[in-house]
Amino acid sequence: MKYPKRGSAKEAKSIQEKKITKQWKFLRMGMKSENGSQTWKLNKWVKVEGELELCKNGLHSSIEPYDAFTYVQGEILAVVECRGEHLKDDNKYCWREQRVIKTYKWTKKDSVKFLGKISREELVKHQLTSQVMAYPSTYDECFCIAAESAARSAAIKKIQVYFKKIIKEKTK
Repeated sequence: MKYPKRGSAKEAKSIQEKKITKQWKFLRMGMKSENGSQTWKLNKWVKVEGELELCKNGLHSSIEPYDAFTYVQGEILAVVECRGEHLKDDNKYCWREQRVIKTYKWTKKDSVKFLGKISREELVKHQLTSQVMAYPSTYDECFCIAAESAARSAAIKKIQVYFKKIIKEKTK
């Protein structure tokens, strides 16, 4: 199985965007970013200084909520508007400016509901059909490896569909 190539921060090219783009990000309790010291306020633009660098300097978000979830499993799911200079990776963006325009409470129950849609057997099946096994492993280790493989396989589409259903329920 070939893993998708992820862009590196060095390969990312700065893009200047004049229009405002809506994306998703997860925040911690108190509307705080996972990394850094940023506390967000609804509808207030935040701007970062310095050179943008993926995972180091900038305001990060994703087009799909599932992709945002793979980076931060926070208690608040936020819809953000993004503008200005930005870097783009496969499923993550690094922006000069962002503001939170809508938030949804995300609970452990939501995560369990989401993760419970993919059975252990299905994850193991994806691992067993992949071309690479990291090393000889126990059944439990195989399950962990299977989860990793499934996240990088065609199963990702199925996971995203379940995730979108949860988001739809929250946004009613």
